[in-house]
Amino acid sequence: MTSDVSKGRALRFVLDRLDADPAQCVAFGDNMNDIDLLETAEHSFMMNNANPDLIRRLPNVPRIGNNFEADVAHQLRRLLGMQDDSMS
Repeated sequence: MTSDVSKGRALRFVLDRLDADPAQCVAFGDNMNDIDLLETAEHSFMMNNANPDLIRRLPNVPRIGNNFEADVAHQLRRLLGMQDDSMS
């Protein structure tokens, strides 16, 4: 893979094509290849069991659950204002 390929660059490409703003984006990550994705999206979240280097690199990104739970789905429901019966 070339060095100019990244998740963040792909997100910026899609945002440009859709004429959308990063403020309209939510991103979730857990590893070092997610740095630019998490920095690009306005609403970024990191998994609690993310790579420790990623946690150190982006200490202000909120952390949620882990990869073995449904916390991404729970967070999306919260952001969309949907009731999440599994969290009651």
